[in-house]
Amino acid sequence: GNVLIYLTDEKEGWFEYNGNLFIWDTFQPMHYNETLMSGPVDSPLPFRSGLTGKYTKNWHLNAILKTVGTFVHTDGCHALLKFDETGANLFHYAIKAATFLAYRYANKDNNQRVCKHFDSIKLVERVKNVSSNDWQDNFLKFASDVNENQIIYDDFSQDIKCYKRLFVPGTAKYIFTGPAESVQFRREAAERYNLVFERKRAVFILRKDRPVLNQREVNAYLFTKFRRDQIDFVYLEKLSFRQQIEIMSKAALLIGVHGAGLTNMIFMPIDAVIIEIISPYMPLHLYERMALGSELSYWRFIADYYPAAIHMDEKYKNCSNKINMLELDCYYVWRDAPIYINVTKFSIMFEKIFETFI
Repeated sequence: GNVLIYLTDEKEGWFEYNGNLFIWDTFQPMHYNETLMSGPVDSPLPFRSGLTGKYTKNWHLNAILKTVGTFVHTDGCHALLKFDETGANLFHYAIKAATFLAYRYANKDNNQRVCKHFDSIKLVERVKNVSSNDWQDNFLKFASDVNENQIIYDDFSQDIKCYKRLFVPGTAKYIFTGPAESVQFRREAAERYNLVFERKRAVFILRKDRPVLNQREVNAYLFTKFRRDQIDFVYLEKLSFRQQIEIMSKAALLIGVHGAGLTNMIFMPIDAVIIEIISPYMPLHLYERMALGSELSYWRFIADYYPAAIHMDEKYKNCSNKINMLELDCYYVWRDAPIYINVTKFSIMFEKIFETFI
């Protein structure tokens, strides 16, 4: 089955042990709602790794050998990557793959590091060209610094496979742990994709779901601040990875309704501006964290509870206060709600942004 056995004769190692990390002692296991788990952690693998892990000591070795015959260890350094139900989403895919960035950047000056690169990355229970897309494939190759031939799509078959060195990442909360990593990231992106980072244009991300109901009114206001040829209105899903990052590398300003497309901010120039538009009663900080870690200026605009006719059915009436927003169903109700931007309110905030940053 999809269980990893960590064979050891010692308590401490590079994994959690009974809820504690002896080396990475800042680990805090958390639930989906970001509250701390109580009690010991029963798996030696990182939080939301997607896989189950168990310890066994050397004295179990003979019993295991009777079952499997013999161990054949795969040399080199390898990784297993499994996504939970959020893995199809660009943002959640990125924060999972970003663990490779964190590993590489944390160890870039460590000459004693055992694994200087990965020989293979196996994507457990993912099918090429079905459960991934162009953006995800390219970002993973960039983050882990591997090529196409080193990525393996696998259904986690029942065959036992043994590794001497195996990296099984959990799920991060950030793309970067700090601005220094974002600077290194841009350097690599510039070299790898021949990008020149310049703050020259404005980009407005359009969505087929969560539409801005008065988009034309918003556009008319923006055209008073920019020439029409200075603004890109884009459906990112229609663009390749390369097209998306090229647009972002020239953006002084990115505006978009809350959604995974905002993940592209990591390819914007330093000191560019993000305006995230969110529905009422949906106080999330995912992209604020990402912006601050990327050395970007972040602003949040909360849309109006309007027009009333759209928000009159029971699903909105039952999700209209902070207490109810702790319920996951209410989060989804407001996350996917149509957006109405009060242009008068928006212009007050935008004038400050424009005068100061753009």
